[in-house]
Amino acid sequence: MTQCEICAREMDEFAFKCNYCDRVFCTEHRLPERHDCKALDNPQLFKKNSRSDQEDIDNTSTTVAEVDLESDRHYSEIDVEPMTVSREQTVGSTSKSPISDSSPDVAPDGSLVYSDDDTNEEETDSADRDSRTFSLPLIVLIVIFVIAALSVLFLVL
Repeated sequence: MTQCEICAREMDEFAFKCNYCDRVFCTEHRLPERHDCKALDNPQLFKKNSRSDQEDIDNTSTTVAEVDLESDRHYSEIDVEPMTVSREQTVGSTSKSPISDSSPDVAPDGSLVYSDDDTNEEETDSADRDSRTFSLPLIVLIVIFVIAALSVLFLVL
């Protein structure tokens, strides 16, 4: 287990090592200002793009090479014939037709406003649903009546 060098608190998982003084601190003392870091005496370390950072950038940067175009030009010795491309092979082409359906409009009160075609389809769907809901209980009643009639017939015989 490590201990914070300021408050001596034992830390299981969250021990922070200062990048400037290499000492270990708890979450409360991890900032250089909270543990009187020696690096605070040198403010250049905290500036962005300080001189040492700029030197590192300069050392890793690359330069553009000069190229003699005439001597470095390479020509292919293979005869290439132009390729014909069908419409389906071109980039960005689609074989599907665009979507023509639109979303319903919205009224000022927030309700949906359908066009006449959409309303007729909805009315037909609801009528179909209504006829099915009425026919199902009717069928159940008929089946119950038939079963009752058959049971009475068998009891009489």
